[in-house]
Amino acid sequence: MGFVSRPRFEDYREKYATHFKLERRNGILQVQMHTKGGPVMYGLPIHNAWSQLWLDIGNDPDNEVLPLDRLLPRAWEIAEKIMQKPRTIRRLTSAVLRRQWKRRLVEDLGFHIAHELLGMHLKEVSR
Repeated sequence: MGFVSRPRFEDYREKYATHFKLERRNGILQVQMHTKGGPVMYGLPIHNAWSQLWLDIGNDPDNEVLPLDRLLPRAWEIAEKIMQKPRTIRRLTSAVLRRQWKRRLVEDLGFHIAHELLGMHLKEVSR
């Protein structure tokens, strides 16, 4: 039908091999960051690859992050693992992860509210 093909695991596994080791079993994808096979060294290349990787992962229809009945128990398992890390590391990681959400809220909330109000106003005027 002329659709653009979706990412294939085999292709993006190789595409990101410089920065990530990817393994998939039964639709569950494991992503392990690395630098030359050792501990990850953060820098612009890995940050660039990270954002692109998430796009490919999200567009791969063969990836399943679990069945609904196993999702919450797995989330608790991950949370308990995170809680084993020092509090400072947890707080810093949380701040980094929330940064984009906060930025979007600050930058976009007024824009969205203005458009919603305009839409409501136009609906009233057109009656």
